[in-house]
Amino acid sequence: MINTKDKALPVIALLVLLYLLVGDCFIFKLAALLFLSGYLYTSFIPSNRPVCRSDDCIVSPVMGEVKDISYEGERTRIVLETKMTDFSLVCAPVNGEFLPLRRDGAVLNTDNPLAQKLNQNLRYEIGDFSMTLIPSFFPVQNYITKDRYFIGDLIAKAVCGRVVIEANSLDVKVAIGDKVRPNATILAYR
Repeated sequence: MINTKDKALPVIALLVLLYLLVGDCFIFKLAALLFLSGYLYTSFIPSNRPVCRSDDCIVSPVMGEVKDISYEGERTRIVLETKMTDFSLVCAPVNGEFLPLRRDGAVLNTDNPLAQKLNQNLRYEIGDFSMTLIPSFFPVQNYITKDRYFIGDLIAKAVCGRVVIEANSLDVKVAIGDKVRPNATILAYR
């Protein structure tokens, strides 16, 4: 998977350098604005066409990094961490009828185990699948407005913190430290 941020950083540095050299050129400023707009759009807006629409796959709901993969009996747990620079909207990782469950509380640092227990979160459940959004900066806002969701549909406002995905008998396709993108990275198959 190609990370657009890694490809775009040298281009942005070159644009800044050219801007400093050719300061008052209107065409250059317009080109820089268009490039920056395109970069922000492709980096932060989830794709309209998810990599997989099958009922057997689980795709990444957010942009971030895989922090932990653990197994407890048949249950598999994948923890994704999102940072301020990984800002993204939360998309449905599976097909189904989501049941949102909210626990109100403080918005605390997710690195502290006690804070994780007291923190506000938003949990989605479909059968044996569950996804919990644990914010570390801003509260999570639910966007569920319809009964059935498909992979890639917008389900919540941006989250900066952790996303915990749990399900039974998963064939995990990512490793700890992998970068993931919404709708573009397959996390696991059922």
